[in-house]
Amino acid sequence: AAAALPALSMSKTDLSPGLIPAVGAHKNFQIEIRFPEGESQGVVVNDNLNATGISYVLTRDVNFDVSVTFEHIASINGSAPGEAAFIAVPADGAANTIVWNIGTVTTTSENDVATNAVNPVIRINYYARVNNDLSTNVGNTLANSVVVNYAHGETGATQSLSGSTPPVTVVEPLLVLAKTVSNITAPGQPPMVSHILEYQVSATNNGNSTAFDT
Repeated sequence: AAAALPALSMSKTDLSPGLIPAVGAHKNFQIEIRFPEGESQGVVVNDNLNATGISYVLTRDVNFDVSVTFEHIASINGSAPGEAAFIAVPADGAANTIVWNIGTVTTTSENDVATNAVNPVIRINYYARVNNDLSTNVGNTLANSVVVNYAHGETGATQSLSGSTPPVTVVEPLLVLAKTVSNITAPGQPPMVSHILEYQVSATNNGNSTAFDT
C-alpha cells in the first residue's frame, strides 16, 4: 500500500488577549505553520484582517515590527531562510487581506525511525492596529482569520488550512470640552477695560477607554 504523504498544519494565536482594544491599540498575533520533512510548494498565507467588515491595519515599524522565525528550515525558494526570501510580503499600513507569499519551503531532515528531533516550523509574529479612522468606532467588532494554501505533494492540487482568533469589541475615549470665564477684578460683573479675566477649560471623558496624549 502507498504511504500517505504528511500534510502541513497551522495555528493562529492572539498573543495579547488581555489588551484593551481601544482605538490606536496594537494587537499582537502569531501564525505558526508546521511542515513535514522535505519540500512544500506553493505556500501562501492569506491573513484576513477584515473578518467582520471592519479592518485592523498592519503595523511594521521600529516599535511594532513583523518578525519571522524558522526552525529546521533549510531554505526558502532556494535561499537562506528569511522574510526577504519570500515571494511577497505585506507593507506597513496594509489592511483587509494581507499576504505572505512564501513559495517553496525545504526543511532539514532526519531518520525518523531512529529519532524525532526535526520539527520544521515557520512563525509569523506581527501587530495589527485598531485603526483611528471614520469606519472604526466604539462598539464595532474586530476579528481576523487566516487561510494557508499549499500544493498537495502528490497531486499538486491546492490544499487549504484555516484558523481564526476571538473577536473583540472596540472601545474609544470621547472627550467633551467646556470653557468658562470669570471676572477676577469684579466678580459677577461684565468685563471692562483693565479687568482681569480667568478662563478655565475642562475636559470630561464620556467614552469607555482612557484618553492618552491629550
